[in-house]
Amino acid sequence: MPEILEIEPYVTVMDDPIASTTLEKIESILGEVNESGSYQAVIVDFLQRINKSTLVPGIERTDALYRFKDIITDYAQHAKIPVIVMTQLIPISSDETERNFESRIKFCKGFMESAAAAIEIIKIKGIPVSTFYVAKGRFSKAEISVSCKYENGRFTYVSKKELQEIKDQAQIDAINDMVSRIETEGDEV
Repeated sequence: MPEILEIEPYVTVMDDPIASTTLEKIESILGEVNESGSYQAVIVDFLQRINKSTLVPGIERTDALYRFKDIITDYAQHAKIPVIVMTQLIPISSDETERNFESRIKFCKGFMESAAAAIEIIKIKGIPVSTFYVAKGRFSKAEISVSCKYENGRFTYVSKKELQEIKDQAQIDAINDMVSRIETEGDEV
């Protein structure tokens, strides 16, 4: 929470009541923000909530999302500031090697083609490390992953060796916790 309080003076929220934001309203806001020159970035949180249009009442969700993709693509041609779009992904299958990021974007797989970059933040419960999986990057040809610890309000580098030690410790902690629960349940019987 302290981090939010620190950045709050620098964030402007432009929002309609939940689930009422239309394609046309977003397009208007993007134009206003770009013309003002007062912002560093636009964050759309999140893609799957964009499902209404005043020009096409009753628009299908998929059509709305593809129209939004077109709006963002057109905007990027002349924009002075970047647009960051948060999206909901279908969870990774049990075979973690089969990421296929594009196919996991709910309702709008084609959004990937107009993106300059696509990054998934992967957090594993019990491990104080986040992995940033870069599925598409303007400056990188292949998919890459970068793991970072979160310390003192900032992401910091973690070496492969340190990452393995953290994972090993998390497994030891999980095993100790399980043993403790089993012993406690045994005492209650």
